[in-house]
Amino acid sequence: MVEDIIVEAGAKTELDHIKSTSDVYQLNDSTEIYQYNATQSTSVDYHRNVYAAYLSSTFKIFKFLDMKAGFRSEYTEANANFSNTGNVNMKTLQHPHTLFSGFTYILKESNNKIGILSSH
Repeated sequence: MVEDIIVEAGAKTELDHIKSTSDVYQLNDSTEIYQYNATQSTSVDYHRNVYAAYLSSTFKIFKFLDMKAGFRSEYTEANANFSNTGNVNMKTLQHPHTLFSGFTYILKESNNKIGILSSH
């Protein structure tokens, strides 16, 4: 019976860092020279960290039916620093921690999969 059980686990991390600068130059009509405009120029420094892990198990219910059940957890941190407005912590704008669960039923005939039914 134990050889009919498969356990899977894994983890993933994404660390994103994006910097962007938008320099605006305006044409001075009297000198016909483009001059830097500090009030319209901006920059952003954006950070997002995503941490995820999962655990699942596949086991035989009957000779013709397998079931796979599992959980996945995900945690996200995000913030941005804008040159014209300051730091924005985006945790308050979203749910930083999410938990998912799911079940999959696999109908088999002579060790060949013939149908899959999922429920999440």
